[in-house]
Amino acid sequence: MSEADATRILQSTYRVFLWLSWIAAAWAWGSHAFDQASRHTPYFVQLLMIMSGAITFVGGCLAALYILVGARRPIWVVLGIAAAVANFWYCWLFLKSL
Repeated sequence: MSEADATRILQSTYRVFLWLSWIAAAWAWGSHAFDQASRHTPYFVQLLMIMSGAITFVGGCLAALYILVGARRPIWVVLGIAAAVANFWYCWLFLKSL
């Protein structure tokens, strides 16, 4: 395997970190919106919403790792920063509500 192939594989792996971070943010904010919109939530949804604080913390860390190691173009840096902010903001709101 050449160095260019290894670099390409690492870049695609780091993009997976960014996608996972955005998925974590979407899950957390979606569950928050669902909680605000409904009066009664099923138990398993409540359990997943409790876990959303940890999920967003991990998502924020993945986004920060992507920014530090994998982002090369300015648009990817901006997307990584936005994902990290969305995740850490929700995590902070979750911790404040405890």
